[in-house]
Amino acid sequence: MKKFLFLMLFLLCGCGDEVILEEEINNPEQYEKIIIDIQGAINNPGIYEVSKGIYLYEIIELAGGLRSDADVGSYNAVDVIESSTVIRILSLTCPETSSLININTASIQELMALPGIGSSKANTIIEYRNKVGRFKNIEELKNVSGIGESLYNQLKPYITI
Repeated sequence: MKKFLFLMLFLLCGCGDEVILEEEINNPEQYEKIIIDIQGAINNPGIYEVSKGIYLYEIIELAGGLRSDADVGSYNAVDVIESSTVIRILSLTCPETSSLININTASIQELMALPGIGSSKANTIIEYRNKVGRFKNIEELKNVSGIGESLYNQLKPYITI
């Protein structure tokens, strides 16, 4: 009976909140907020404050889901978003309205807006560019590790130098 009363008293006094606070202190990055600007073929485009480490598909759900014309090949739904960024979901019906991405000057966020390019491949492109120099033509993108003929063909309509 004493154990039951102690447990009830423990729960009623709100001592459980101290565990969460202690966890927040021990893992502050887990609760860090970032700002996401999601644009393009999304039902409710806009700016959202989310927790660091959120999956892209969770941001899409938060923004009301994809429009029917969304190019589902233009993003990786399981990309983990670690920092504030702009995300552009491309449209199948109006790809020409999306401005071309210059692979010689694009930031990691701009590269991640390309179909099939997540944070890892975007970093690899930037590392290649820093090591080898500017791309002389868009076909040279195939020299980047992890970008084969198939992915290059997917990227070709969206890139320039």
